[in-house]
Amino acid sequence: MPQSKISKTIWSMLLTVAFFTVILFSNRIEAAPETTSTITSTDAVYVDPGQPTSNVNNGLIFISGNGAGGTSNIGLLKFNLSSVGYTINKARLNLAIVSDQATCGFTSDASVSVNIYQVDNTTWTETGVTYNTKPTRGNFIMSATVGTTVPSHLAFSDTGGGNLSSYLETERSVGAGNDGIAGIWIETTAGANQVVFEDDEGTGATAGCSGANLVPTLQLADSADPLAITLASLTANRPSTPLARYILFTAMIGLAAVALVWMRRR
Repeated sequence: MPQSKISKTIWSMLLTVAFFTVILFSNRIEAAPETTSTITSTDAVYVDPGQPTSNVNNGLIFISGNGAGGTSNIGLLKFNLSSVGYTINKARLNLAIVSDQATCGFTSDASVSVNIYQVDNTTWTETGVTYNTKPTRGNFIMSATVGTTVPSHLAFSDTGGGNLSSYLETERSVGAGNDGIAGIWIETTAGANQVVFEDDEGTGATAGCSGANLVPTLQLADSADPLAITLASLTANRPSTPLARYILFTAMIGLAAVALVWMRRR
């Protein structure tokens, strides 16, 4: 068989393979959909050093600094993550700050720094825990600062791979002995300032307290990068926008054109 005939045959085979490759994969390069969840707390309470043996589950979550003996009111939350079936890479804790002296008889202070910590022991309940029986405060997670105007919302946002998402993923995924429950400890860091949060039962909203428009929630997502993409049948990442398909298709058309010109000159 003449060399030019062999070359034409090879080029024809290559172009056929390339054509079907474009058809097969151009429809499979796509943005990975971000899986999200919103989880409401199952327990929300505070403990008061001024009432060390009493369960003060009165609905709202009062946290403050420099209480009895220089100690503080501590807020405690629990979240059940057992329904989350993916790796948690992003997380946001949302709390509503309630402040209404006229209707509810208390106010929250503005510009207060608030810290959250891990709580590994989650056997406590909001109807039974006291200051003396409160769980041990675990590792620091992150801080957030109340805005200059209250009532408002306070958000602890972990946009990818930070302490909050890592802790929640550990609590969700660890095997033996883990029940999928994550506990969070809330405290202020500024003197005698007080911040009041809505609880998981909407007590403040029921009472008509200003700002009580959101129960404690976690917003979770599986993608640390909202633009993260996958190639459906391969492990390597590829450009995920529709432009990638056009580039791939155009490149193959260009290759075909070059091949045709080359074959005409043979």
